[in-house]
Amino acid sequence: MEKISIFVDVQNIYYTCRQTYQRNFDYNRFWVEITQGRELIGAYAYATDRGDAKQMQFQSILQV
Repeated sequence: MEKISIFVDVQNIYYTCRQTYQRNFDYNRFWVEITQGRELIGAYAYATDRGDAKQMQFQSILQV
């Protein structure tokens, strides 16, 4: 089985999806697609901590 690690630049994905495609990024769908038939070794999301309550809530959702 193929082993993978996932590294996500949260702000880059957010702004690229919003500005280029006028859409939100579906992390759940991404997770299902990328891990199908693979062994997940680690998953890391990189984001700027602004101390914003909405952002903190979103980041807590990403924690596994």
